[in-house]
This record gives sequence, C-alpha cells and structure tokens, in this order.
Amino acid sequence: MKGFVKTREGSIPIHRRGSGEPTWTLLHPFGMSGEVWAPYVEAWASTRSVLTIDLTPSNLESRAITLDKLTDNVAAVWEYLGVSASVVVGCSMGGMITQLLALTRPTRVTSCVLISTVGGFNQKGAATLRERARLVQYMDSAEATEDALVRWFGSAVVDSEAAFVRRARRLLLGTPKSTQARTWEAIAEFDLRERLAEIRQRCLVIAGDRDTSTSVRETQQFARSLPDARLELLVGAGHMAILESAGEVRATIDTHTPWLVGGDDDRGAKVM
Repeated sequence: MKGFVKTREGSIPIHRRGSGEPTWTLLHPFGMSGEVWAPYVEAWASTRSVLTIDLTPSNLESRAITLDKLTDNVAAVWEYLGVSASVVVGCSMGGMITQLLALTRPTRVTSCVLISTVGGFNQKGAATLRERARLVQYMDSAEATEDALVRWFGSAVVDSEAAFVRRARRLLLGTPKSTQARTWEAIAEFDLRERLAEIRQRCLVIAGDRDTSTSVRETQQFARSLPDARLELLVGAGHMAILESAGEVRATIDTHTPWLVGGDDDRGAKVM
C-alpha cells in the first residue's frame, strides 16, 4: 500500500507491505526518502509487515522542522494505520528519531536498530552542523550534493557512479535547499546523551568502520550508554552503509531479529 497520511505538519508519504506483528518501521537519513529502503522492503515483505515513511517530504513546511515534530509525524502515521507495536530501524537522522520514539512512545517501540547514528553532539559537532546549514543555502545545489556524497561514501565510491550513488544523488537533489538547511539545524539541536540510560528497549547498533561522520569510538561510546545494546561494526562500510553495504546490513539485522522481537538467543556481538 502506498499513500499519504495527513498530519498537522503536512501530508506524509508512506509505503506499507507485508503483514504480521510487530510492524517494522524504517526511517531514512537526511535528504533521502523511504525509497532508500526499497531492497529491505522487497526482502522482508514476505515475512513481516514493513512500513517506510518520508520524514521530510517537499510539502512539509520547512520552518517547522524539528526532530520532535518529525517524531510526532511518525507517531501520527502509526495512529492512523493502527500500529500498536513496532521494531524501529533508523539510519543517521532516522536513528535519532528512533531514539526519540523509544523515549516518548515506549509502549509502541518493541526494539530499535540504530545505524550510523549517535545520541547527540558536542559543541564543536553542533557548530559544524549549523555551519553546514548556513552554507547549503548559498551553495549551488549540485555542488552541495556532491559535497554530501563524498562525505557519506568517499570520493572513490562516488566516482564509481554505482547505482546507490546515483539514487542518493537524485534524492538529495530533489530535497529543497531550505528543507536541507532547516533539517541540519534540527539535527544540530539533537542531544539525548544524558537520557540514553532511559531507553529500555533492546537496541542493535550498526556502524561502518570507515564512517567519517560518526567515528568508531563515538559509536562504541553510544552503544555502551544504552542499557540493553548489541554493537556490530561492518568492515569497509561508510556512513551510508544502508545503501553501499545493503546486503550486509540486512544480514546483520536478520541475525539479530529473534533477539529484537523478544527471543532469548545469545548470538551476535555484545557491547564491550
């Protein structure tokens, strides 16, 4: 099922396939859309209910963007669709919203998969994001897009013109610069570092070992701050591991799925 759910902030595009409980809600990174999860939806729809949500569609009022409001939009979609329980999979910005959902809607969040994300930023990191918000408004759209792609994938991968690079470029070019700027500003304000111990759900943390946006050290510290977490580091993967290492990310999640939905299996990497 593809369609729109109307919220106070605008009409939110959604895509739902499969059946069963809990629903698996997939939340995309900055500048992307639910389309980035297409390979995951295709692989999982035969075994579970999968829901993708466009967090920042073009009809969203850009001056209204905060991560709290985007979190409320996800909850509004759940309410409309009658989703009472969900495993939430979020990448980068989507992972930040996943944490907010776990804290603000704890009875609806069964467990979390947190990919290429953190619990907040220090002053230097937040300042970098605010400067990025300022610059993106004045840069040529193509220049800003290539800058982001190199940061996410590395120049060698971008030069390869792989299909996932072309998809990311197309989606980012389709995101208005005003929306990008407001979203960077919203991300800069995100800080749950003092509240991570309140997230009681099981959390699978996944990161690439060549992610230049979120270092391995930051990821390890983040995972240790969560009360019930497992950490998996993917060799050779960058920040957008969900795209460039989609098969490996999906296999990693599949390995931990029994645990994520409440089983007692002890497979996988524990946080040290």
